[in-house]
Amino acid sequence: MVSLVGAAAAAPQAQTPQMPPQNPLWPNSYYALGDSYAAGIGAGKYYMPDEPDNKKCKRFAKSYPALTRDTTIFRPVIDAGFRFVACSGNVLDDIDRQRNGLGKGEVVSLSISGNDFNFASVVEACVYTVTGSDKACDDALTAAEAKVNDATIWAKYTTKVQDILTNNLADDAGGMLWSVLLISGYPKFWATPKAGDVCSNNGFPILLVSGPKLRVIVRSRMNNAVNSVNTKIKEMIAAVNPRKIKFIDYDSLFEGHRFCEPTKTNINDAVGANDGNTWFISLGTTLEESEWVPGDSSEEKMWDQSSLGPIGIGPLQRNSVFHPKEGGHFRAAGEIADVIGKFALENGHTTAGGACTTGQAPRTDCVQLPWGNLDTQIDFGNPGANIACYQNGNRRWCGVTSYGQCQVTIGWDVTNNGGKAPSLSLRQIKAYVDGHINDNPNCLGKSLQTQSDCTQTTPQKCTTNFLYCLTAVGVDCKPGLPV
Repeated sequence: MVSLVGAAAAAPQAQTPQMPPQNPLWPNSYYALGDSYAAGIGAGKYYMPDEPDNKKCKRFAKSYPALTRDTTIFRPVIDAGFRFVACSGNVLDDIDRQRNGLGKGEVVSLSISGNDFNFASVVEACVYTVTGSDKACDDALTAAEAKVNDATIWAKYTTKVQDILTNNLADDAGGMLWSVLLISGYPKFWATPKAGDVCSNNGFPILLVSGPKLRVIVRSRMNNAVNSVNTKIKEMIAAVNPRKIKFIDYDSLFEGHRFCEPTKTNINDAVGANDGNTWFISLGTTLEESEWVPGDSSEEKMWDQSSLGPIGIGPLQRNSVFHPKEGGHFRAAGEIADVIGKFALENGHTTAGGACTTGQAPRTDCVQLPWGNLDTQIDFGNPGANIACYQNGNRRWCGVTSYGQCQVTIGWDVTNNGGKAPSLSLRQIKAYVDGHINDNPNCLGKSLQTQSDCTQTTPQKCTTNFLYCLTAVGVDCKPGLPV
């Protein structure tokens, strides 16, 4: 005791900065900020509905933050480390309120500015109106384009990002980056417009009538505005701190899943209201929720004053249009998991599980599918997907085997089967893989049992297991996606 007291009385010594533990599982915290694209309005059911703010902000269980939280790589993030504060209708000026009280986290995601640019007003004036005009649509587009090019808005955006970097990202130490800000762009709504396509001479259905014709120039201007926003976000990231900020290219994930895809031959198919392969919500989309708790955003007030309310279209339905369905959120969650996996690898962090990427040899952290009981049935249920997926543990799997560049895809067109793929036994799956191993030129002359990658990775299991790694093939599943 004497020596301890004496030490306490001695002159203070310089403090050594506390270093993070050597390679703990990372990340341990995830904060999700942003607007309705992050809150996930309309995607599934309400997230933790007993929390009143979740309904007011329209936070949904199949939003990309909620799905990201359930991916394998985010397994170390306990409930206290996950803060889902994104709120539908929010604008840049709301970000300070969202982030205040969060403290510092290791992963922070941000989706913001769509409401600052009045994108919802363009949708209302150009697509979902029964009283509008071409002039009203053109005026709404012109106003939105002016805001997209408004330097003061982008200066504000930059300030908000810098505030997050300073106040809400965990400190770096030990020569390693310990935190990252993920900023997502926005997906374009329309497949590339072409004169004479199915949407040129039709409007989107609004109950028993149709909205205005979807002119090529209107769709092109809407797409161009989204492209401009994404470009400016990337330019801002490059100017502020590209090492600590990563861009999530939401738009590229939606290729082939937009409104008015060229393969569609009638307007209902082009809208794809309940088609799982179209990743935007429309007025005809069947939502899992209908309850509405009013917020105070200008977006909600705009829809309240639109021509849709008086004809009986509920507030959740009209506020959800042109927002991603769960398919888009699943894909975004997978992309985030992939980006975080690469960031962890670059910075020496150990994660919970690893990412299997296209062209990568099997790894010991890939889930293995045992073939001991070949009569085991696998339910390939994946609503609307052209390539069926199933769940194994907490991972969402595509029917793809990956041995280096050797891949065999199992899939069906499920559109005529209630959005479901059939159940198959492991015996059937094995027979299919064995029969199609040479379909891919990279697989010629190779056997799944003797392929060198398998032998080198888990030789004792090669005769009883196929190693299945999730890849970006087919339905574009990503590591760790939950069903």
